[in-house]
Amino acid sequence: MDSESRAFEAPVEATLTGTPLRCPRQMTAQPLVPWTMGRILMVFLVALISVPLQLAPAVINRRRA
Repeated sequence: MDSESRAFEAPVEATLTGTPLRCPRQMTAQPLVPWTMGRILMVFLVALISVPLQLAPAVINRRRA
């Protein structure tokens, strides 16, 4: 059973050298988006709102303990 489960695993000694597989779709060049003051402000506001919401369950559980 153990030999069957490891049948598709790569050996540990195998190195991943060689040519990477090509993507079948053509990749189009995407323009870089400049950082404007509005975008910087929005990122800052989103971080101010989302970080406390993500940390709130940990603070609540810490108070209960």
